[in-house]
Amino acid sequence: MSQSLYEDWLRFKKSSALALQEQVVNFIRSGGSKYQAAQHFKLNRSTIYRYLERFQSGREATGNAVSSFRILQERIVRPASGRSHFH
Repeated sequence: MSQSLYEDWLRFKKSSALALQEQVVNFIRSGGSKYQAAQHFKLNRSTIYRYLERFQSGREATGNAVSSFRILQERIVRPASGRSHFH
């Protein structure tokens, strides 16, 4: 994966994570319960609590998919032929 494509992917994942976090927080602020938010957005309640904690502390969403992708990327082997495969 080219570096610019990877960077674009990271920006997309982060913006998606931030948008979801904002939607969840707005849902709860408008009167929905944490349980209802978990059901509506199909998230675990611990994720709901993390989003609320991040909102209250002013931190951004980290997006686990980004760190998972980095781990996956480290496992990619690029042989001399230029083809990538997993080991």
